Amino acid sequence: MAEARATTTRQSARATTPKEWALAVAGGLGLSAVLVMWLRPEILSPPDTPAMVAPAIVVLQAPAPNPVSVPQEALPALLLRGIMQNGAGGSAIIEAADGRQRLVSSGRMVSPGWRLAGLTATSATLVADSGDETLLLLDGEVGDGTAASEALTGPLRATPAALATSSNSYRLALKATRKGSEIIGFAVQDPASIPLFRLAGLTRGDVLISLNGQAVSSEEKVIELPAEVAGAKAIDLEVDSGGQKRMVHIDLIR
Repeated sequence: MAEARATTTRQSARATTPKEWALAVAGGLGLSAVLVMWLRPEILSPPDTPAMVAPAIVVLQAPAPNPVSVPQEALPALLLRGIMQNGAGGSAIIEAADGRQRLVSSGRMVSPGWRLAGLTATSATLVADSGDETLLLLDGEVGDGTAASEALTGPLRATPAALATSSNSYRLALKATRKGSEIIGFAVQDPASIPLFRLAGLTRGDVLISLNGQAVSSEEKVIELPAEVAGAKAIDLEVDSGGQKRMVHIDLIR
């Protein structure tokens, strides 16, 4: 009997060795993990991650700027004093409210915002962004410009600077007219190239006889014309138009 108890005691002591304890603990932990996963299956799969939604991009547009309106300058009081028509479109003699007159070629500006757009024998059409205006010739038809100076009922005025041009330009625009061997004047060949001739209404074929009482009867005198114009207080031109002599007076404003 005593030996049997001793054998049992030895067997119990062997069952509790550290290795056996470790196996027992490991088995218990494994069983516990299986039970936990069985009871709570959601642990196996992580919770769904909510999808990331990008915030909406709002584009702010600046309001369109209000269009800037440029005020149209009213057409000043103008008078049509003469018309010279030619193949290039012609020109008009326009008189301002102060009595000053100037020659304006077709297509050029008459007043800020107003352009000379068209000519007839008795009228001139001015156009602007706001519309158009027609000036009527006060003194009847001028036609091809041969009687343009007759339409200048008011005084002609200009600054010396506006009439300035070179001696060579005068030489090219004038051709000597002779009576026998004597030069009696210079015929106008290109009136458009000389501001003085344009203002005075001279046309091709008119003969310049004198300027301020001095006969234009030599090449030397033609070369001196720019200086004569620049230094004068006024200009008086004697012109032969188709055998009829006439005077054109121009006041110089300084």
